[in-house]
Amino acid sequence: MRLTKEQEELVLENLDDIKESMLAERFDDLLNDVYGTVKIAGYDYEAADAFQAVDMIAYREELLNWLDGDESIVEICGLYFDADEVNELLSDDGEDVA
Repeated sequence: MRLTKEQEELVLENLDDIKESMLAERFDDLLNDVYGTVKIAGYDYEAADAFQAVDMIAYREELLNWLDGDESIVEICGLYFDADEVNELLSDDGEDVA
C-alpha cells in the first residue's frame, strides 16, 4: 500500500501505532503455530523462544522480513499500523486508498 504524504500525516495524527512488542508477539505466535515446541536436551521449548535464544540476529532478521511481507501491517515513518485501520480511516476521510 503506497500512501501520499497527506495520507501518511492523517494516519500519524489519528491512529495509534502497533508497538514493536505487540508485533513480535504476533510473529512469535506464528512461529509457535507453525513449528510448535522443540526439544533440546530433553526439555520442551516454544519454537519462538528457542529461536531467539539460539540466534537472536536471525530471529530479528526474520521478524523484519515478516513485517515487510505482511500486508495486514503498514509501515509509515518507521512506525507500524494495522492496514485495516488505515484503510478505514482513509475511506472515512474520503481519501482514495492507494
